Amino acid sequence: MKILETYKELVAFTKKFKDWACRIAIGYIRVSSREQAEGGFSLQAQMKYLSRYAEALKIPTMYFFSEQESAKQEGRQLFNLMLDFYRKYSNRENCPFLLVEKMDRMLRNDKDKVLIRELVDGIGLTVHYVKANHIQSDESGASQNLMLAIMASLAAFYIENLAEEVVKGMKEKAELGLFPTHAPIGYLNTPGPNGKKVIVPDPIRAPLIKTIYEWFVYEHKSLLEIQKLAKSAGLTNRKSGNPIPKTTINNILRYPVYAGFFYWKGIRYDGLHDPIISLDLYERAQALLAKKAHHNADRPPRKGNYTFSGILWCGYCNYAMVGELRKEKYLYYHCTAKLNPKCPNQKHYACSKDVESQALDSVRAIQIDEEILPWVIASMHEANAEERALCDNSIKALHTQLARNQDRLDKLLTLLLDLEITDETYKDRRERILVEQSEAEKNIRAFQELNPVNLEDGVRLLELVQHSVITYKNQEPTEKRKLLKIVHSNLKWRDGKLVKEYRQPFDILADAVKVHVHKKAASTSGDGLRSGWLSILDSNG
Repeated sequence: MKILETYKELVAFTKKFKDWACRIAIGYIRVSSREQAEGGFSLQAQMKYLSRYAEALKIPTMYFFSEQESAKQEGRQLFNLMLDFYRKYSNRENCPFLLVEKMDRMLRNDKDKVLIRELVDGIGLTVHYVKANHIQSDESGASQNLMLAIMASLAAFYIENLAEEVVKGMKEKAELGLFPTHAPIGYLNTPGPNGKKVIVPDPIRAPLIKTIYEWFVYEHKSLLEIQKLAKSAGLTNRKSGNPIPKTTINNILRYPVYAGFFYWKGIRYDGLHDPIISLDLYERAQALLAKKAHHNADRPPRKGNYTFSGILWCGYCNYAMVGELRKEKYLYYHCTAKLNPKCPNQKHYACSKDVESQALDSVRAIQIDEEILPWVIASMHEANAEERALCDNSIKALHTQLARNQDRLDKLLTLLLDLEITDETYKDRRERILVEQSEAEKNIRAFQELNPVNLEDGVRLLELVQHSVITYKNQEPTEKRKLLKIVHSNLKWRDGKLVKEYRQPFDILADAVKVHVHKKAASTSGDGLRSGWLSILDSNG
């Protein structure tokens, strides 16, 4: 086993690979951070697991791409090097297998999923997601593609859900009076008595924070003057060690946490931490800032909670579309491309009602007929049952081989005792049979460790979307936006129409529902509806 971690190693590996005529196995292993790797997380465990799998399938020598980086965002260095290697040196005659422990080790964002699919369809790459017992290739059937798409969507959904859980935990901390995120300059994070992190005054920087307020309130110094004085006093950024800029001075003077309270998601909470300045000093600073800036700065600015904020793009110039409230009740969206004054979406605003109406039609397009949904779920279970049966049959065949080899050993011993073979012949034949026994036992263990995909997650996702579609009109903007992000990879506004791109597997569902609506009118029998639906899924394979 060889781990490829640098570009130099990749170049050396490429020179060898071009001379190899056999197909080899490449494994991709990943943890989210260097801290996880150093903390004993699963890089070595992933290597051993994939190596055993390769041995069970008798796949030749393995090489590993090992990465310590989050897969939430695109742009992982080793992942991209691996893709470049496939594009330059692989083809359908000489294309390595790609082995991954779990899908979310490799695919957690939409762009990377598309890149892998391009290699599968273009050069015939075969990807094994080992723990899910799934193989992605250009020969994968409709049910396999559907399940892989659902698994990929679940991986992305996991990240969104994890982020929500983190935010939920922060809100709980805020309600307890604990500052919910990283300590601002002047404070330090430290473990609290209940296991939750709390903030305490930084013995070096806290006195300087108080001095900054006094310079501003009592000596009426400007931000630039304070910035220079703070630099002379040695106030620096904790991470970089650089002097703090004027904008940071402005933020310090506006931050209520130094006076013992804070805002979280627009709500004020009284903190349990020790304040650095008095409430009176903080309020005086806010009065001076308000006088200079002509607005009250002690509350965070309010942002409109609009359904399409951050998910709607201009169909002409690809800039973001932002919501703007007119006369306190009419909401419109317009393009933000200031460098493109000729963009039609800047002059002709999109009415929120029109966008909402077309978005509702878009989510309705993936709503499965209630009488068809049980059959779709049943077909998913049937496909998984076939894979279970294949695995069970393989184990059964290996047990048969073990029994046959044991019978051969018994007969071989009889021949030795009857003096029909020599000791040397006996030892040679017995050694070969024992090697076969050991290989079969190893393969049995490998097949037993292969976990079939958790279909319940896929079923729950379908049912969740089904319920969300039904209740979409009555949901809050935040919930609508969440559903639209799960279902769509892209939403654009052009020529008065919402141009949409579905994520997998919702693109398959949308096509299937569209055709099914037409077929339903021509078929009144339940069997006809089911066969029509399943044929639609097959056509998308």
